[in-house]
Amino acid sequence: KCVCIMNTDPEQELETGLADAGVLTDKVKASGQLVVSPGEDDPEKMKALLASTLSEIPGRFPFLRWVGEMTWSLGKMPTTEKLMEWESHCNTVEDAPAIFLCQYDLTAFHGTVVMDAMKTHPTCIVGNTIHQNPFYQDAEEFLQELREKPSTTLA
Repeated sequence: KCVCIMNTDPEQELETGLADAGVLTDKVKASGQLVVSPGEDDPEKMKALLASTLSEIPGRFPFLRWVGEMTWSLGKMPTTEKLMEWESHCNTVEDAPAIFLCQYDLTAFHGTVVMDAMKTHPTCIVGNTIHQNPFYQDAEEFLQELREKPSTTLA
């Protein structure tokens, strides 16, 4: 199963790219194998979406690919802290056969937001290479650090 969280603008581009690769997007969407969502405005709603999706793994689908093109959060998540609460949650899901990929457009977000996002995942991709992330922090430790700072906006 693949879940893509993204603005609605690039959805057509995604579907065109998949169709060009031979994927019958209407068919895989109808089967529930592909879900394209604009995201939610609250970390708890995102957690509920993830929990619902994970309930199908590994029973109905053997593996989950969860992709976030993170500009979806602009205008939805009210603060950096709310977005990072969601980002941190992804790493608290234990023993799930899943991969999470969060893609940040460096021209759309404040540098501090990108650095905070780096703290939420143990691995990162820079260029075409996967790296152990030296900025990664345990979710609870990171969230406590965020609670002690003033709230900030995403862009």
